[in-house]
Amino acid sequence: MTGNIHNRNVRFYEEKEADRRAWEILHSEAVRTFSSKNDFIIQAVNNFYERHLAISIDPYLETREKEDAFADRIVEKVEQKVLGNLPQLIGIYLLQQQNILAMGNNVQAENYLKDNRDVRVLSSGDGILQDGGEAETGEPEENEFLDFSFGG
Repeated sequence: MTGNIHNRNVRFYEEKEADRRAWEILHSEAVRTFSSKNDFIIQAVNNFYERHLAISIDPYLETREKEDAFADRIVEKVEQKVLGNLPQLIGIYLLQQQNILAMGNNVQAENYLKDNRDVRVLSSGDGILQDGGEAETGEPEENEFLDFSFGG
C-alpha cells in the first residue's frame, strides 16, 4: 500500500502574508469539520483547479456569477417589501369586500367595482388618484354654510 501514496511537503513562511493566512486557515475550526487536514487540502486543490479551468474556458463566468448574485439580492429585497406590505394590501382588499357586501345588490356591486377599478391610494395617504391623475385632498365640498375666506 505504501507504493500508492504520494507525499509532498509544503512550507509556510511567517514573513509572507499569504503563507501565514493559509496556515491560519489550515488550523481553523472550519477545517476541523473535514475528516482530516489532508482531505481539506485535496478538496481545496481540486476546487481551485476546477474553478481555474472553468474561468479559462469561459472568461465571463465570474461576471455572470456576480450578476446572478446581484439579481438574487434584488429579488430578495422586492420579496421583503411585498411581504412587508401584505397586511396593508389585505386590509384594503377586505374593506373593498365589506363595501361590496354592504351594498347587497349585485348590480350595485358590479357598478362599484367598475367605478373604483382605477382608483389608487397615494403612498403618503394624502388623497386618492383618480383616472385623471389629480389628487383629491379631502377638502370639503362647496357649501353655503362654510366660509373659508379671510377678512371682509
